[in-house]
Amino acid sequence: ELLEVVDIIEGPQNPTGIYKYVKEYAEKNGKFEELTQYHKVYIPNHENEIVIVAEDHLGLTKMEKGQTRKEAIDKVSEYNQWMRDQLGYSPVPVSQLNRNLNNPIYRKLDNVEPTIDDIKESGAPGEASDIVLSLFDPIRLNTTDASYNVDKFINPQTGGNFFRSIKLLKSSYSEDSIRIGMGFMGATGIFKELPKKQYMDDFDYESLFNYSYFLQQ
Repeated sequence: ELLEVVDIIEGPQNPTGIYKYVKEYAEKNGKFEELTQYHKVYIPNHENEIVIVAEDHLGLTKMEKGQTRKEAIDKVSEYNQWMRDQLGYSPVPVSQLNRNLNNPIYRKLDNVEPTIDDIKESGAPGEASDIVLSLFDPIRLNTTDASYNVDKFINPQTGGNFFRSIKLLKSSYSEDSIRIGMGFMGATGIFKELPKKQYMDDFDYESLFNYSYFLQQ
């Protein structure tokens, strides 16, 4: 059922390949109408259809002839803006960090959470995006989280880590710097939002370890 609504393109792609694939999809599922010599609009066949273009991850972008890695990523960012503004699609580029958070220099900082400046290779994706989210694992770095007692999210039987922190680093439509605690089931990659800090006193951590929390509606 998943493959009925998801197309998976295997292997690294170059910017032109990404652009051509999305443009061909758009032409099969809508039409471009020329209003003037310099202005075209895209009309989808199904106006309520949501199209998400996930790129995982930008660091694997293939370089075209004469391009540096940064230039290739910048070009993908340019095409992503076209997909968003011209087609009404939602590009979701994924990027790794350009710094080693295990470096002692960073470990001495009061806060080692990712920032928008940490996007690897190029600043263009962060600048072009309407929304930037960071996904952070404080337990892995043996550090703390400002809102949760992260030690309680470690399964005492297996040592499994069931906590992740999501932070809204940038939003063109709302306030930013918002942090959201997430329960994380690594076995299946499922995330589920946790109650806010003030409601965690009676939280059943065992429900994370036996996975029942992730089945709750």
